[in-house]
Amino acid sequence: MNAVMDVNQSAALVLMSVGKARQLGVPENLWIYMHALSQIDEIWNVSERPQWHSSPALKLMCNDALQQAGLDSADEIGHFDLYSCFPSAVQYACEALGIDLTWALHDSKTNECPRRLTVTGGLPYHGGPGSNYSMHAVAKLMEVLRTAKANATTTTNKRDAYGFVNANGWFATEHACGIFSYLPTPSRTVQQWRDTAHDDPHHSAIQRTVDALPRVTVVDQVTTPTPARIETYTVAFDNTLQPYVGIIIGRLLSPSNNNEQRFIAHVRPNDAVYTQLTARDCVGLCGTVCYDATHEVNYFDLPTDTSALAACPLTKVLPPPATIHTTNQAVARL
Repeated sequence: MNAVMDVNQSAALVLMSVGKARQLGVPENLWIYMHALSQIDEIWNVSERPQWHSSPALKLMCNDALQQAGLDSADEIGHFDLYSCFPSAVQYACEALGIDLTWALHDSKTNECPRRLTVTGGLPYHGGPGSNYSMHAVAKLMEVLRTAKANATTTTNKRDAYGFVNANGWFATEHACGIFSYLPTPSRTVQQWRDTAHDDPHHSAIQRTVDALPRVTVVDQVTTPTPARIETYTVAFDNTLQPYVGIIIGRLLSPSNNNEQRFIAHVRPNDAVYTQLTARDCVGLCGTVCYDATHEVNYFDLPTDTSALAACPLTKVLPPPATIHTTNQAVARL
């Protein structure tokens, strides 16, 4: 399922100090406190990121937020709304937070989910106008935490007092998150909030860490036939469920550059090739890539000898990516 943004919805948040809330007569049973706020940008160009099965930036941001809130791990949080524009966005966030996805698995015996990863039902089902879904998630979380506060007893698990919301933009590029609770935060001055939550997030320590990560060099035109390995790929289908393009991203197998250079290519339009790519997991398989000046595109050719598909001379093993099987049988590797 993908995100639904063409919907007519609205949400609003009101943020004020405790002093202002008292002055306005807001009942204390409605007070929810912000315990952490963090944001960060991943390496901007997706093609330059060293890996796609996880987000180093997202992990740094989540750890930063947990530290701000004085929490050791996500196990101390009872309510979540993980940004869910695509399944991979949820997987990224779970990996960053150290969340086991079985948390969200439905128990057929009890007919319950022990811990949910959304308070709204998720972006594909709740919808979110434009880029505003996360405001709806925060607004809903306020209701959830107020209910938890009203039902709290001396034996209530402390994690039920905390909620976490994250958001992202572009291609898992821009990240933000907040941790909220009905428990009061330690007293902080405005300047302390600015220092803690990074008044200028683009120059924060965690952002500098991401900015210092190595980038992968992308070869736009592979001018001579070069051995190469599939790093990730997808096959796109038209509205009649017929494949019409295969896109390969991989590494050039060249000892001179330690197999570090990356390429982006098409496969030649061929039903047999499309079948080969969708009938099995082809990540890690080797072939040959070369630039076609007539069509102005790199073409990646798998070996015709099927026995050669299992062989891949690689001096540096790349991290195993996650697999997503789409409903039209195309395979996307992230």
